[in-house]
Amino acid sequence: MKRNSRLSASLHALVHMAQVPERAMTSDEIGGWLHTNAVVVRRMVAGLRDAGILDSARGHGGGWTLARPAEAITLADVAAALDERFI
Repeated sequence: MKRNSRLSASLHALVHMAQVPERAMTSDEIGGWLHTNAVVVRRMVAGLRDAGILDSARGHGGGWTLARPAEAITLADVAAALDERFI
């Protein structure tokens, strides 16, 4: 079975974001948790934004936030947003 770092990295970021859902997280912050570059983070989370899992805001105080409560986000939602399959 191939290891999918994009799925695991997305889940890691979402768990951190769920701990403080009222605060926007920057791509740099998320990149710090994942030990990767902010550009990689932006590419990774674009699918999550398009799927309605994350919201983004530009400018001062901007960043990424959960678009819905963490309890309403499933593993299947995240996998589908990233175009991943479990089979």
